[in-house]
Amino acid sequence: MIIKIKDIKRESIHKVGTKAYQISRLLKLGYHVCSGYVITTDLFIAYCKYNQIKVNDDKLPEKILRGKFDGVLIKKLQAIFEELSVITGAIIVRSSALEEDGLSTSYAGIFESVMHVKSDEDMILAIKKVWASYYSPIAKQYAHDVERHIPAMSVLIQCMIDCVKSGVTFTRHPITRQNEVVTEACWGNNQGITGGDEKDYVTPAKGMTKHQKVLTKREQKRIKIISKQLELDFLYPCDFEWGIKDGILWIFQVRPISRCNEGNVYGKVSIDNLNCILLDRYAQPATVCYLSLLESWQNRVYLSIYNNHHGLDFDEQPLCFLHNRVYWNVHYQKKYFEDDGKNRFLKRIQFYRIACNGYKSWYRRLQTYNKKITHYMHKIHHTHHDHDLLALLEDVIDNFCVFIGIDHFRFLGLAQILYDDLEKTCLHHDYDKHQIAQLIGKQTNGNKTVLANNELLELTRLIHDHDKLNLFFSQNTAEEILQEIQHNQAYAYILSRFNAFILKHGHRGTECDDLYYTHWVEEPSKVVALMKQLIRNDILCQTDDDQHIDPEQIKRNLIKTISKQHKGIGKLWYGHKLKKRITLTGEYMCLRENQRYYFDKSWLLIRQILLKISKYYRAKGVIQNSEDIFHMKIDEIKEGILYPNYLMNKDIINTRRDNYEQAKKDKPPYIIKNSVHVSVQKTGNFKSYKVMGISGGKAVGKIKIINSLDDLGQVERGDIGVVKTFHPSWTPILKIANGLIMNYGNMLSHGAVVAREYGIPVVVFNDDATTVFHNGEWVEINGTTGRIKLMNVMDVKR
Repeated sequence: MIIKIKDIKRESIHKVGTKAYQISRLLKLGYHVCSGYVITTDLFIAYCKYNQIKVNDDKLPEKILRGKFDGVLIKKLQAIFEELSVITGAIIVRSSALEEDGLSTSYAGIFESVMHVKSDEDMILAIKKVWASYYSPIAKQYAHDVERHIPAMSVLIQCMIDCVKSGVTFTRHPITRQNEVVTEACWGNNQGITGGDEKDYVTPAKGMTKHQKVLTKREQKRIKIISKQLELDFLYPCDFEWGIKDGILWIFQVRPISRCNEGNVYGKVSIDNLNCILLDRYAQPATVCYLSLLESWQNRVYLSIYNNHHGLDFDEQPLCFLHNRVYWNVHYQKKYFEDDGKNRFLKRIQFYRIACNGYKSWYRRLQTYNKKITHYMHKIHHTHHDHDLLALLEDVIDNFCVFIGIDHFRFLGLAQILYDDLEKTCLHHDYDKHQIAQLIGKQTNGNKTVLANNELLELTRLIHDHDKLNLFFSQNTAEEILQEIQHNQAYAYILSRFNAFILKHGHRGTECDDLYYTHWVEEPSKVVALMKQLIRNDILCQTDDDQHIDPEQIKRNLIKTISKQHKGIGKLWYGHKLKKRITLTGEYMCLRENQRYYFDKSWLLIRQILLKISKYYRAKGVIQNSEDIFHMKIDEIKEGILYPNYLMNKDIINTRRDNYEQAKKDKPPYIIKNSVHVSVQKTGNFKSYKVMGISGGKAVGKIKIINSLDDLGQVERGDIGVVKTFHPSWTPILKIANGLIMNYGNMLSHGAVVAREYGIPVVVFNDDATTVFHNGEWVEINGTTGRIKLMNVMDVKR
């Protein structure tokens, strides 16, 4: 019932507790550890039996403190005290519960530790105090929040070291998990650190110069070396308590860095003074994996138009994560996103220099990005080892961040500022939003989404012109059609064209950007379903290039109108400046869509790599299904492979999956102002609604609710589509619908940008339009004035 620390074995961990077992490992690995003993849970059970104490008794701590040891045990404990106190003059009595210092729970500071014990009587009382702390109110509450395995606790008795200096070191940053050694140190023993009395400080792995008054450079270097060695020995990131005396660094305990134990990691977050708006493309919930990828991405990229500082350097970042969705930070927008440099001449020059060169630089980098993507696509098929897959995952993420993701937020800012400026100028001279859309519609770098749609139309024409296949398309499901094309030699040419289309554009997602959802190449039947829809509505008479819109003529008229206000050289200069502004606005609106087109290539690869890695976690019993890996954060996925002893708890994964499914049913707030949900639309049934127009024009049609790609098949020519979000792969529907009502969105929303090119009106309801309106209702939408009117059938006929 009492075991020497050096004699502890792995199979006795349930009797000695995690802390005692880890200290025993440290001792056997050659670290400096205080010698001592562990009183096992068996002795505690015997003590309770001897004193007729039951673990469910009222006032249990008091009864433990009043209890007595039998004579034999007292003599054993006295002998232990004599042995240890001779070495250092005093001993320390510490807790060692099975739940303590685990992967998901640390119980740090919950249980009692008694220091500087200088008599055997005090030691016996200290043992009782530690036992009693296991049943204290605070321990019971903590146990209620986590999980208590057995109703008993073991106790450590060790030599007491009076340290000159001491502290706690994390082998990785405890919050970001970055490769950064973090140390909190103080003079004397560790109470100031573990109790939170001392001021914490960070000791970076590089340099380590802060607060050198406590630690010398040599000691800092030594702690860094020990940190790396502990990770190698224990195979997980850890924190360890240490102390220095007579030049020797003693380790008092080591434990895994506690994981975030919240299943609702990106759920309802309480943040003071939070002002944010739900992004339309994330109206549907996203998985923890994808949200963590976005979170790490915004830490690595440029967030300002005027400098190349990365996200971690900013006090405000663009994206907020709550309700399992992504919100746009209004504080960030006001501070960094609306600064066009007008107040400072040099800044204004810098703005236009970046605006003129930024998009060109992005397209030049695109060639390297695509080459690497092609290389990774071939490599993934021949990569099977978990560590190799992890390295490939890092390569894909780095390729994305370095080549096309690095200036995404900068370009968003440029697009917004340029569009707002142009819109203000045009509206002042009586040009409406529809004319503005025509003005910026076509630019030198074509919209890849529109080009892909035109290729899909050409492919659909082949089907339409083939009488037998056209009939087969109209009478069968998308899955049946695809199978027939793939296995009937008569359709070999059609199949080759279809496969070429998938090879070129198959990286496009089917539902939303979330890694959880498939892409065209994984579900080609989704493309067939779109083709069926185009054939059914006979939208094959023209492509986007056939539309009779002359943006150059609109541009000339606008420049002519505005230039009348100037004379001489000023007239020429202002005309040139306006022409350049129109071109830049169009380029950045187009770039917005092309970025998403090429982003999908990385998302597809990341998804495929993670699905291969999921085999590792299924074998470890962490997840049940391959898709469950998307309920793990990217860092958690990496750590589980790098540190096999640092795996996630499957219960947390299951909780996250349940929360994700529940979030699909929940209605998220659209606007949060000062951390309070703000409703934009009035409640109740009304005939007219004030909305935000983001693509000009007027349209009348029947409502068709579109919740997913499957609903697109129900849209008919002339309908008004109502969507929660609008994914790029849905764009062919804009050839059919008369207009769109979006739950949420803005001028830079995908639905708005592409709809402006197709020339159809789009309005944003700023609330859950998919529940306010119903299939079959007739409405008139005006994207120019921002209005939705419900109509009756008689009004429509008139």
